[in-house]
Amino acid sequence: MVQTLTFTGVIDDSLSQGIHAVCFNSPQPVKTLVLNISSSGGSVLSAITAYNLLKSLPCEVHTHNLGEVSSAAVLPYLAGTVRTAEEISKFFIHPLDLNFTGSLPFFRVQEALSNLEQDINSYAGIVTREAPIIAERYDVTELLKHESLVLSPSDAFSLGLVTHV
Repeated sequence: MVQTLTFTGVIDDSLSQGIHAVCFNSPQPVKTLVLNISSSGGSVLSAITAYNLLKSLPCEVHTHNLGEVSSAAVLPYLAGTVRTAEEISKFFIHPLDLNFTGSLPFFRVQEALSNLEQDINSYAGIVTREAPIIAERYDVTELLKHESLVLSPSDAFSLGLVTHV
């Protein structure tokens, strides 16, 4: 049975909740999950969780870019064994950032920087594992710290981000 989940919006825990609901509340076993996604990004932690959940599913996962797969949204997109994109869509990898509210003691700043460094390493590791051509041509860690990369679907295909045209 093929199940489709369309996710548009900010990457947060609702993505993993939707994946779980579609796959584990289905009356029949899901053989293929199609995740249609359009997102400008969101929480890297939620994106890593969604990626890990998608990779652990006992079914084939196809991901499809409906319009924009940017920032944290790249990670669940990369969980697909078949990755496609609309002709008019884009991919965007850019530096991760921290949001601070108010004043923080020194140890909280250090903690936040350590967490950010871990997120960068995890994100870069997923990109390197799933789309090694990108890692051959770009320093993914530098993209996540200092640079940006905007890709059309054809550029993303040539770099292995998109697997099927």
